[in-house]
Amino acid sequence: MPLDKLLKGCIIVCFYSENTMTKEEHFIHTPNNEEEAEIAQLAALFEAEARVREHRARMHEQGQTPSRTQCVECDEPIPESRQRAVPGVQLCIDCAQLREKRL
Repeated sequence: MPLDKLLKGCIIVCFYSENTMTKEEHFIHTPNNEEEAEIAQLAALFEAEARVREHRARMHEQGQTPSRTQCVECDEPIPESRQRAVPGVQLCIDCAQLREKRL
């Protein structure tokens, strides 16, 4: 379930200090439109951060994987200049561009 839907469904319970209210006193706050927008923005930021972390992990793994000399999809040779420029490369430039267009 997306984070924004989980956060939207939450009811925020706030407890005041003993100086202003007794332990039993509390209030329930339901987010308004502005707060819901903020929650959605936070959820989008968390999801973007997760995608960046996944991409960094893939880049790290690729850096440890030797570059292929042949493309895994079309079996065409991968130029040495591409192998040096993109450590751990698995696709030729044409197949990489096709894959990016599909995403």
